[in-house]
Amino acid sequence: MKRLFLFLILLFPFLCYSTIQIVVIGDSNTSGEFSNETYHSILENNLKSYDVKMMAFGVGGMNSGGGFSILEGLYKSFDKETFHPQFGILALGINDFLHGIKPEDTQLAIEYFINLCLKNNCTPIIGKIDLSYLNISTPDRIKKFNQIFDDVAKKYNIKLFDFMTPELMNDAANHIGDHVHLNSRGHKLIEINLEKVFLESYNEFK
Repeated sequence: MKRLFLFLILLFPFLCYSTIQIVVIGDSNTSGEFSNETYHSILENNLKSYDVKMMAFGVGGMNSGGGFSILEGLYKSFDKETFHPQFGILALGINDFLHGIKPEDTQLAIEYFINLCLKNNCTPIIGKIDLSYLNISTPDRIKKFNQIFDDVAKKYNIKLFDFMTPELMNDAANHIGDHVHLNSRGHKLIEINLEKVFLESYNEFK
């Protein structure tokens, strides 16, 4: 966590000059621990013509509650002239599942993130996970986790992008062999999903 905020201190002098700020919060797939490129770095490169500044915070093992805490800390630490993301991307949830967190607690944390974004005129975009490909729990618990994302999207009228789905994770060419951590090919496929949704949101934002 200390490394994240050190990075932030070094980054913020440049943020005031960006038209569009995007904050991305996630776990090890966002930090890039298992790939030399990440979905958000590819997205930033593809959006060069949009004058975008990407701020990505990835912590291995982090759950959805941690994602909310990071965003809350950023808003508390910097004034609105410095930190004013127009888009907030949350790519979390699988660690909640793996660590035994109750689905209702995960949904509550995601809703906290969404409401904090909306309160600050930031458009939330949530990574959708479908854990049907994991055979490590009961079908009922998997179903409850999967339902979280459609429920919050409907409740808040926000957009989802396909993040960790059976179509992606059942193909061994997209991860490092554990059905959890993406490789470069997996990141590129995620970016395609995210870029499409982001551009839809951006056109509505304009």
